[in-house]
Amino acid sequence: MENNRENEPNGTGPPWQLPLVRGLIWAALFGSLMLWALLNSGAGVQSVPYSELKAMVQRGEVTRVLLEEYNITVVSGSSNGAEPVRAAIPAQGDPDLLPLLEAKGVELPPNRREAFRFCLTCCLGF
Repeated sequence: MENNRENEPNGTGPPWQLPLVRGLIWAALFGSLMLWALLNSGAGVQSVPYSELKAMVQRGEVTRVLLEEYNITVVSGSSNGAEPVRAAIPAQGDPDLLPLLEAKGVELPPNRREAFRFCLTCCLGF
């Protein structure tokens, strides 16, 4: 009787079988982690109309702003107990927004998510 080692579970099977399965498991874990991070990125943020958000800035209620490609997220009052508020930026943009934020002394921290996206794009070539 011939000894068939290809189907034995001790790792002596075909060389492509184990690395392929391991790679698929890692890809599934990485994909699940990225999906979870994407879905939870806006948790706990209240959405308001852009005009209301801009009125908050004009009244001086905003202390910190995060500008994204299509959204603006603000924190009003003290950052300890304040809940963030988000609004969609108008498609045509708002040229008065940055001068208004600067005039009111609103903090504009660097957007780490955009920096991560830029690094990922450079590394992977997407």
